[in-house]
Amino acid sequence: MDKAGSFEFSMPASDPKAALVQRKRVARAYAPVGGAWTEVGAGIIDRIERTPAANGDVTLTISGDDLVRELSYRSVLNLRLYDNGLPVTQAQALTAIAAYAPPGWAFAPDPVP
Repeated sequence: MDKAGSFEFSMPASDPKAALVQRKRVARAYAPVGGAWTEVGAGIIDRIERTPAANGDVTLTISGDDLVRELSYRSVLNLRLYDNGLPVTQAQALTAIAAYAPPGWAFAPDPVP
């Protein structure tokens, strides 16, 4: 993932895990990658829509923004991305910005910024 975005998925309301779906919780998506279950996305639940079918079954459609949104919760105050009036490298800028990121976030410079 290299950009902020949104997510959406559907599930039966009768699923035992449907009780865990609540606004502002984090939903995580996993898929088999290389033979192992791997997290392929995660996001903050903003909307939960219930859609009844003709047979009485109800489907939940869950959507929201991905976790990149958490970066907007932090202020970098007077963060300087220069050194003695000269621009810094992308790696130096990421190191400075990372100090303000939520716990657990990691940053890596793009090989071709």
